[in-house]
Order: sequence, then C-alpha cells, then structure tokens
Amino acid sequence: MAKITKQTKTLSTTVNRLASLVLFIWTAALLCVVAFHIKEEYDNAFQSGMVQARALIDRDNLFRKWIASHGGVYVPVSNTMRPNPYLGEFTNRDVETRDGLALTLVNPSYMSKMLYDLSNKNADSVSKITSLKLINPANAPDDWEQTALQKFENNKADIGELVTIEGEKYIRFIHPLEVDHTCMTCHDKQGYQEGDVRGGLSITLPLKPILKAELSNDKMSVAALLALWIIGFIGIRFLMDRFRGQLEIVSKRDQEIKIAETKVHFLSYYDHNTNLPNKRLFEDRLQQSIIHAERRNEKIAVTVIDIVNFAGICDALEPAREYELTSKIAKKIRKCFRTEDSIASIGRGRLVLFISELEKKEYVIRIIQVSKALLEEPIEIAGRAVFLKAVMGTAVYPNDSTDPQQLMKFAEIAASQNRDQKNSGRLMYSTAMNDLAQEQLKLDTAVRQALNNNEITVCYQPQLEVTSGRLIGAEALIRWIHPEMGLISPEIFIPLAESNDTITLFGKYVAQQACLQAELWRQDLSPSFRIGVNVSAKQFQDPSLIEMIDLILNKSSLPPENLEIEITEGMIMADVDKAIITLQNIKQRGVKIAIDDFGTGYSSLSQLKNLPVDRLKIDRSFIVDIEHDINNRIIIEMISGLAAKMKIEVIAEGIETEAQKEFLLSVGCAQMQGYLFSQPLTAQEFSEFAATYR
Repeated sequence: MAKITKQTKTLSTTVNRLASLVLFIWTAALLCVVAFHIKEEYDNAFQSGMVQARALIDRDNLFRKWIASHGGVYVPVSNTMRPNPYLGEFTNRDVETRDGLALTLVNPSYMSKMLYDLSNKNADSVSKITSLKLINPANAPDDWEQTALQKFENNKADIGELVTIEGEKYIRFIHPLEVDHTCMTCHDKQGYQEGDVRGGLSITLPLKPILKAELSNDKMSVAALLALWIIGFIGIRFLMDRFRGQLEIVSKRDQEIKIAETKVHFLSYYDHNTNLPNKRLFEDRLQQSIIHAERRNEKIAVTVIDIVNFAGICDALEPAREYELTSKIAKKIRKCFRTEDSIASIGRGRLVLFISELEKKEYVIRIIQVSKALLEEPIEIAGRAVFLKAVMGTAVYPNDSTDPQQLMKFAEIAASQNRDQKNSGRLMYSTAMNDLAQEQLKLDTAVRQALNNNEITVCYQPQLEVTSGRLIGAEALIRWIHPEMGLISPEIFIPLAESNDTITLFGKYVAQQACLQAELWRQDLSPSFRIGVNVSAKQFQDPSLIEMIDLILNKSSLPPENLEIEITEGMIMADVDKAIITLQNIKQRGVKIAIDDFGTGYSSLSQLKNLPVDRLKIDRSFIVDIEHDINNRIIIEMISGLAAKMKIEVIAEGIETEAQKEFLLSVGCAQMQGYLFSQPLTAQEFSEFAATYR
C-alpha cells in the first residue's frame, strides 16, 4: 500500500506539473495576444496622430495658398494684430481706408504665425514655421527639424516620426514649403528660385492622449481577453482534474492487479504457511537444473522425504505447530545441502529436494545418510522433544529419467517401497524400464489407429449455474475405448497423441462431433447452450486452426457464440503476442474463449487484461483439498474476485462434495461442473440428463 501511495503521489505531482505547464503556455499565449494588441494600438495611435498632423498641415497650406493667390490680405490693426515687422520695406504694407480705419498687409507666413500662436496656447500640439535661412529668429529649427529640413534637399516628401522628448512620446511631422511664383515677391531677395524648399511647416503632437483614446475604445476587447483567460484557466483546471482522476483510477487498478498477481504467484508457487517452494516451483527449478546439467554432462539426484509419523505428531500438537515443525525439518535438511540445491513442500509431512552438479551417484547415498541422521535427532516443539521417523527415496538424472515429473514419480515410488519394506531408508530407485518401454510402444501404435478403428468417442460433462439451477452447457471430453485394453485414461494417451502428432486429428474430430451435437441441444434445450471444446498446444499453434473453426461452424450450423474454445495458460505464455493475435481472430468470429486449468500455469494477471477471454476455469487441483488447504481457498477467492471486477465469467471444475459447492458459492463462483452433478456422459445419456433441467 505504501508503494501504491508513493506512486499515486508521484503521478499527482506529474499531473500538477503538466497542469502548471499548460496554464503557463495558455497565459503566455494570451499575454502574447495582449502584447500584440497593445503594439497594434500603439501603431494605430501613431498612424492616427500622423493623420491628424497631416490634416492640420493641409488646412494651414490651404489658408496659405488662398492668401498667396490674392497677394496677401489686409486686416485691421489691433492689439493682437500688429503690422508685420519683416514687411517694413514694403511701401504698401500699411494703408488707411477712407473712413480712417488702419489696415496692415498679412502675407501667408505671417498668417501662419498668428494662427500657430493662437493654436499653441489652446491645444496640446505645437506648430511653427521653420527654415534653415531665417528671417525671424523665433522660427529657428530644433535638432530634429534641422535634420528633416536637410533631408528635404534630396527628397521633398513629408517626414513623420515618433520621438521621445523628456521621457514622453511625441509625433513629429514636418511638411516642406516650396517656393512658387507667388512667393517670389517676398523671397526673391533671399536667393530662392521656384521649386526650392525654403522651410517647413512643423507640428508636434503628444502621443499619450491619442493612445489613451485608442485604448479607451478597446476596453471591451481587453475585457473579452480577460474573460477568455479565466474561462481557459477554469477549463484547463477542470480537464486536468478529470485527467488526474482517470490516471489515478488506472494507476490504482494496475497496482491492485500487480499486488494480486504477486499474491497469486506466491500462493501458486510457495506454501503459505511455511514459505517453502511448492511442487510447481520445484518442478520448474528442476527443469532448469536439468537443462544446465545436460550441457555439463552432470547428474542430478531427486529425493523425496516422507515423515511417516508426521500426522501422529501433529495430531498431538496445536494446529499452528504443524507448520513450525515442517519449517524446522526443512531447516535441518538444508544443513546437508548447498544453497543452490532446492527443497520444497509437496504435502503434509512430505518434502522433496534435488542435488545438482553431481559427478557420481554414490555421493547421494552419503547425503541421505547424513540427512537421516539429522532427522533422527529430536526436534523441540512447544517445549517438548519429538522424534521423527523418515523414509527417503531417490531417483537420479539421467540414469532413471530425463523428465522432471518422472524423476519425482520414481523418487516417490522408491520412498513408498522403502516405507513398505521397512528397510534402512536409503533405497535408490532401480527398475527394469523394458516393460514400460514395451507398453509405451504398444500404446503409441494403438493410439495412431484409434480414430480409423472408430475407437474414439466423445463424452459430455454438464456445466450448471448452481444459483439458478440452469444447465448452461457442457464440456466435450475425448474418450478412447480399446477393444482389448478397455477404457484408457486421457492422461495416458493424450501425451502419446501429442508426441506422435495425432492430437490434431483427435481435436478436429471432437470439435466436429461436439458442434453437431450442440446444435441439436441448442434447438431442444436453450438458445444460449454452450459447448466447450479443448484445443491442444499443437492445434493452437496450427495456422489452419481458424479455418478449421469456420468450417466446423459452417457444417454444423452452430452459432459462433455457442462454441467455447478452451486453451491452457501454457499455450498463451509460450508466445504471448502470437497467442493474442490468434485469440483475437477467434473472438472476432463471435466464438467464446476460456482459459482451462486456470491458476496452474505461468500466466500473468497483467497479461490477462489484454486477452479477449470470456471465462476462466478454476482447475480441480485447487478444488480437491479446498476444505483443508487454506492456500487453495485464498487462490480461488482471489481469482473469483478479480474475474468479477474484470467482468469475466468463472467456472470451477472437479466439484465432488457439497462443502466444495458451498464454498464456491460463498466466493461468488456460481458456475460449476464435476461428479457432484454428473460424470461425463454419452450424447444419449446427456440428453436424458438435460431433460430434467428443461
């Protein structure tokens, strides 16, 4: 849980950082828009000021041209209109009307001066006439105007710029004054010719009032941008919260699956009470050791240790002391072996171990002697000394067998014979293998001919939904009835069929018969009746499997959803990616998929969520000792609970007692099959059985 909490916090921190990054980008983007908008308004204000300045200049030029076209105008002399001192040499500057009114001549330049003096007092703008050749010193150009007037010598176009004066922005605009024929009366003495630039009309406008006016018109735009930012902020936070929530849900689910997977793996490969490896893990380690020994031409000894009086000792102790006793026995035995040698618990008072990297078989005998001597020493349990009676049996690779399960079987046979014969406990497995080889050869020949001789038949074991009492389907099971040897167990002939490649023919035959029969039952019993057909590893790897399924469904007219293909965990884990592709092809046709013997293989629960599985079949090995084995009960409960969360059906097989049925119901597993309800039946027997469930 601490790991989940830490990962959840890490995930939350990552999402918060992502949210902050998105909000930063969102804010930065809007700030860029605002900055662009302000710059645009700044440019608009400048252009507006330029238009305003040009309008004022155009107005003044119009007045000047009108006055110049009339050779000047006479206006009454007053306190505000004094005679132009720079026209003193003109004899007709001042005149008097017949009624005695004094008039003075106003030329264009003087008129502009008077207008500018008036406007400069009442406006923010500053206007004036300026020239490089001064007549009136008051018209002397400043630095900017002087530069502009110099530029007019090469280019007579208007000049407008944005400048900074005492920390404030101003628009400076100047219009060139060209000499035309109307100007020669006053300016010919200054050396001007027509077309020369004799000065300019200059105007200075503060930018601030114009910019303020522009921005005041855009208050709605600014408000809209602010509202957009707030909406985006809220939206991003909302989406990120949702995203964080979804990620936390997914992360929590994955962590729960990993924890469940770890627990199931431990319970599947270790004894829950002693923490010793169980038979499955032992066989896996033994297989790896055999591969290693084969490369180095070494021997491996597999020894089964059976504590004969274990049950009697445990009956006299408290239940919890049984596991303590097993752990102490294992600890004693470990003293005789190296850390690379493996020991496992395979039952009540029964241990198995293997010794690797042996060069001589005789070394094992010495190990057994030392182990037996240690086990004969008293063990203290609950303050009292107990004495063990142990028998041992050993098989050696490759002398006795190269198969891990066979080695364990031979070691168990040796231990059993040792117990029955009451000898010294050092019995090594030794038997003539010729009879067994001959028997295997005879069976191999017979199994090749079984299908052609019509010795293969199909039986059907009913599958029920116990809570509703409905018959929901059946599992098709192959049976071999030999004319001389009688009924031969599938555990015997199926491995032979797999080794000689007749298993594919068997599988096709069973599928054909089962689908034809299931269609009849579907019409007679229930539209949802489902028939389960086992597929072997070789069939599953056969590229023609999908084609075979299509052909059988077509010939039998059985709807795809009424067929369930059963595969084992080992088939999937052999090549997960390829298995998923095959299963998806089957699933696309509507055919149901079940994992048979679930819990006994090497499947990963994290892979299970990627598989198109409809149903899990809990193996009978978990059911058989469910009343006494807490490990199996825990595994079944976890499988049922996890399947329910993943919306996968669960069915338990091998149900033989009412107690097993009631426990399965208590953990939510309602679908069952087993001898408690019915043994495998012929088609006719099944029809009679099904009649009671109509």
